[in-house]
Amino acid sequence: MISPGSHIAVIFASLIVSASGDLVATDRQFAQRLSVVRLKFGASERETWITAINNDSVERLALMVDQYDPEQFARVTGGNGKSALMVACKLGSLALAKSLVAAGADVNAQTQTQGTAFMYAVLGGNLDIARWLVDHDANIHTAGSNGWTAMTIAAAKGYTGILEWLISQGADAQVRDVYRYTPLLRAVENGFEDVAGMLLLLPDTDVNARDENDNTALHHAVAAKNESMIKLLISHAADPDIANRSGVTPNKMAQELHMRHLLVDD
Repeated sequence: MISPGSHIAVIFASLIVSASGDLVATDRQFAQRLSVVRLKFGASERETWITAINNDSVERLALMVDQYDPEQFARVTGGNGKSALMVACKLGSLALAKSLVAAGADVNAQTQTQGTAFMYAVLGGNLDIARWLVDHDANIHTAGSNGWTAMTIAAAKGYTGILEWLISQGADAQVRDVYRYTPLLRAVENGFEDVAGMLLLLPDTDVNARDENDNTALHHAVAAKNESMIKLLISHAADPDIANRSGVTPNKMAQELHMRHLLVDD
């Protein structure tokens, strides 16, 4: 017996259709369905799919979506619960993301560490996909197990365009992660002056917010010997005399690094 999904069956059915003009005329929808019959998705294909997710192989995932019916596996995840949709969003494949969501992928599904497709889109710097996800009811406020939100990611990665858009969408620019870091602290820690400047213009931003060790943004800027960042923070009323948990102030740090002139006028 010939399996309905086999290549032979597809060829045989197409011959029947082409031999009957009346059938083509009266059952075009059936003929179209025959033309897109896809391969069977079995155990080996499932393993290939999972491996492609784990390896961030967006090309392999896209090929499999074309070859097989994605409704069979759109929700099958890889390690830590990462999904193919997350891979597509991280690597900037909007076409694949659309195919997966159309096949039933959940835009708000989370990894075991509470990561979402929206976070992956921001991680990859893909604003167009982030916008599309929001249009499809993605939650922009979800926090991962480390307390990071999309806002934290954008600040830590230096993505000014995404950060500005997130602020316009009502994302919390003062959110703290499990280490008590704010987006400003993450931006300063990583040396992103443009992002820090943008956050410092927000009325709710506390320039003297402290992390879990009571270090302020100014502590981090001085430790990094980042002169332009130091000047930016001082211009926004950063306090050079706040002591961290070890009793060290930015002033003291700057003095030891021969940078005290950046903090005070002698």
